[in-house]
Amino acid sequence: MKFLVKAEGVAVSCLILLMAAAGFVQVVTRYVFKIPLFWIEEFARYLMVWMVFIGAALAISKQAHLRVDVLDFLLPQRVKDILHALVSLLIAVFAFAFGLSSYELIIDQVEIGQVSPAMQVPMGAVYSVLLVGSGLIVIHAFHELVTLFARKKASKEK
Repeated sequence: MKFLVKAEGVAVSCLILLMAAAGFVQVVTRYVFKIPLFWIEEFARYLMVWMVFIGAALAISKQAHLRVDVLDFLLPQRVKDILHALVSLLIAVFAFAFGLSSYELIIDQVEIGQVSPAMQVPMGAVYSVLLVGSGLIVIHAFHELVTLFARKKASKEK
């Protein structure tokens, strides 16, 4: 699991760098050379979408998403653990349902043969990030559940 988290971090970092480089190239070609590249904005937009979905999975793995933690201070540990497991399960179920819908969308796009306006990339490839991101979120949510139950089991054995 550490390898997956590390790979996601590297991927997000590379996507940010590529996005910044694309923006820089767009500014230089447009304002210095007066020859704007028509596809670079679309490219940067798709990089950002990939970054967001992979970053969302990375945030799940690090428990870095925004949350209301007032209940953490008010509830006993047992109830907090149950609530944490329930939240992880709901995240996994939602991401799985989102992944199924994404898969149907990707299949539709492949069958239609739609391509992006500027780069002429198949939209099925562009939308594949929805499936990849939701799959990574499901993996991290289930890992969190397994870790929570293993921690609970280990504390009972002591």
